[in-house]
Amino acid sequence: MSKIQNSLLAKQSQSLALTPQVQQSIRFLTLSSTELTHEINQLLEMNPLLELEDKTQNTNDDISLDELELLNPEREEIDRNNHLADSSGGGTDQNKFDLTHNLVTNITLREHLQNQITSSHISQKDRELTSFLIDNLDTDGYLRESFTSLSISNAADRRWSIADFERCLKHVQRMDPPGIGARSLQEALIIQIDQLNKKSVYTSAATQLVAHYFEYLAKYNLEKLAALTNYDRSTLRPAIKLISSLKPHPAADFVTQDNNFIKPDVVVRRTGSIWKAVPIKNLVPEIVINKEYESIIKKQPKKKGDALQQTLREAHGALASLAQRNSTVLKVAQTIVNHQIDFMESGAAHVRPLTLTAVAGELALHESTISRATNQKYMSTPYGLFEFKYFFNNQVTENQEVSSLNIKTKIKKIIQSEDSSHPLSDNEVKQILSSEGFTIARRTVAKYRENMKILPASLRKNILRED
Repeated sequence: MSKIQNSLLAKQSQSLALTPQVQQSIRFLTLSSTELTHEINQLLEMNPLLELEDKTQNTNDDISLDELELLNPEREEIDRNNHLADSSGGGTDQNKFDLTHNLVTNITLREHLQNQITSSHISQKDRELTSFLIDNLDTDGYLRESFTSLSISNAADRRWSIADFERCLKHVQRMDPPGIGARSLQEALIIQIDQLNKKSVYTSAATQLVAHYFEYLAKYNLEKLAALTNYDRSTLRPAIKLISSLKPHPAADFVTQDNNFIKPDVVVRRTGSIWKAVPIKNLVPEIVINKEYESIIKKQPKKKGDALQQTLREAHGALASLAQRNSTVLKVAQTIVNHQIDFMESGAAHVRPLTLTAVAGELALHESTISRATNQKYMSTPYGLFEFKYFFNNQVTENQEVSSLNIKTKIKKIIQSEDSSHPLSDNEVKQILSSEGFTIARRTVAKYRENMKILPASLRKNILRED
């Protein structure tokens, strides 16, 4: 029995010892190239054993950003902004559906939230988990992954229970901007209403409408809402107007990349009949351990708690985390290319169905790892610059290989051409698609619309109805 206990204790100790590097690896994988550059610069400042690599010549197949511009000189200039807007499934005109228009700040959401953790009065354990949750927010500020999935993906850390996740998510949801850390549009709106300074019957009604009658709210069915809530129209209209003033995308005011130029992580090029994802060299600073310092430290007798030995271990851990990130991103990119050859040769109309689950199975990685590896990662293709996520979409029907991306494009075009004073309901969009030979359920239209960040018909109105 003693041997078993010792074995369990040893395994637990090993697991906890891995925690800092596991967390660092997860964080690095989540970051964009711009954010990773900032992180590497911080490592250089904090760890005296790390230094920039002195590269006098390039001996691999990597492509520099300057070389990238010369790859296809004969191709006409492509409107990359349109493709970038489409990369999350939304259209270039998606802002017309937002009922608020705000200026974008010069810092990232992650930086803004991490600064708030620094000034908060929470335990060190909660700081670590709260920071972990922040790293897993998407570009809209939502936490899309379940606590179970996050726990599995961070299995090396045994300290965090589901209760810990719930408590620390509350820390995130109390931060600025309001609505951050929500797990759904409804939760984001309710958080924003709760954080309003001025409370009234309208805020109470707004909370009730969003929490319990969201379906009828989306249809702007005042008669049904009045019957269900006992609020009259003189209360419902201001409450709905209040809801319309809220932000469906809490992180909209924060940049996710350099606004002037989004740098691709890989470039896709063809050699003969083979399409290959090639990493961009010098995308982020490349760092190494100073060999002279490392040699001196290794010659010293090892002592428990030795600061220099710990610094050396941290340096090796950082390099391992960076190497793992680069390897994972490249593997995911190449797998995407392998599945999307038709797109590389013929363009967006030929995107094939592809899921995170399929790529995860192919690479023997967890689905959450693939999700992080596709977040804010970009590839330069013959048809423009695209976020990795652009290429992930489901097959709509069993009998016809039509990707969800194709259907989303059609839904977007239908809504863009609608009469803004009489927006189309999800059911009406479904009927139009059906007339074009695409039979899908109304709830599927609603899901795709939400994925493209397009608001419901009632909230797309330029002016709320007064009758």
